[in-house]
Amino acid sequence: MFELPDHEDVATITITEEVVAEGAEPVMLSRSEAKKLHKKTA
Repeated sequence: MFELPDHEDVATITITEEVVAEGAEPVMLSRSEAKKLHKKTA
């Protein structure tokens, strides 16, 4: 399991099949990374 409260700058978390099936870490996207991606796609 992961600890989201330790990460105050997280915008999104993606739970993949690997997270569920294999115990991999979820993909966490920070607010600053999300803003960069939004600018590229806008």
